[in-house]
Amino acid sequence: MTEFIFTLKFGILVVLIMGIAIPFVIADVLRNWALGAPKREGFASWMGCEQRGRVMENGQPYVPESLVCASWDHEIGTMLRVTNRENGLSVLARVSDRGPDKALYRAGRVIELSERAFDVIADPRVGVVAVSIAVKGDSY
Repeated sequence: MTEFIFTLKFGILVVLIMGIAIPFVIADVLRNWALGAPKREGFASWMGCEQRGRVMENGQPYVPESLVCASWDHEIGTMLRVTNRENGLSVLARVSDRGPDKALYRAGRVIELSERAFDVIADPRVGVVAVSIAVKGDSY
């Protein structure tokens, strides 16, 4: 009988904990999804004007004045919010190419922005900045 009571109390405790915890977990997941919680952190650099006209992975020529980026971690066409972790400035850029160079990627450089996109979040003379990257919207 005591085992039954213990099991019953334990079962009730588990149900109460799950009943309380699950809504918080779901709310946290939904909040992170809605806010575009950072999926990746690392360093960003920018593609220079010398690459102008080079055909990117999406089949279009590179235009430094466009808001595009190169990423190994995201599908071509995905919109990313790239935020400078030092000053909080962010930019929306579409993944149009693969990059950065594999050696730089292994060293922590996770994204390469067009000159215009980089200029929105930092002075291009800096060259490399610490960033957070969040997916915004669907691929298209």
